[in-house]
Amino acid sequence: EPVRAVRFAFPRLELMVDANQGYDDAREAERVIDELGAFGVRCIEEPLKPREGEGPRELFERLSRLQELVRVPICLDESFASYDDLRLALAFPQLRWYAVKIAKFGGVGPALSFCEWAQRHGVSVWMGGMYDTGVSKRLHAAFETLPCCAVPGDLSDSARYFPRDVARPAFVLQRGHVELNGDGFEHGLGCVLDEAALARITVEKFALER
Repeated sequence: EPVRAVRFAFPRLELMVDANQGYDDAREAERVIDELGAFGVRCIEEPLKPREGEGPRELFERLSRLQELVRVPICLDESFASYDDLRLALAFPQLRWYAVKIAKFGGVGPALSFCEWAQRHGVSVWMGGMYDTGVSKRLHAAFETLPCCAVPGDLSDSARYFPRDVARPAFVLQRGHVELNGDGFEHGLGCVLDEAALARITVEKFALER
């Protein structure tokens, strides 16, 4: 019903739905996804709840079978938490959508490598957000400008999670848009660290020397 209401109010809006592994029964998930397809939903994220004692491969098998039955693409996120999981998931050609979170992929290099691979192989990616600071949010926004990321991400203002961010200026969206590398930031991510805010929340400091 919420999706129906949003589609009625915004007939041309691109809609994506996150089930957060909410369905125990694949048949119930299939019925719901078919109904969502009627509203032009672009994809549904993680529809199936993992079973007790089930490993990633078994979950990917169930998701793959479900994908064969529905038209709406299934997007993976929580179901893979490591590169080993990712390699297992990529063995199922029916699963063609992935949510990319840069920290989860191990940093800029690995995330960029996956995005470039996905583009070459026709796999759709979108940048998913977490409880990120303005530093990380700007990095995700920068990834959104790459050709491999053709799907809008779910970035939000840093103030949604932090009353005072560690980045200046604050990361703010204006009608779905954010300016990167604005005045005074021709290079880098478009922000500087707020040293005072960082010191206030720092719990440990250590130095790595070569």
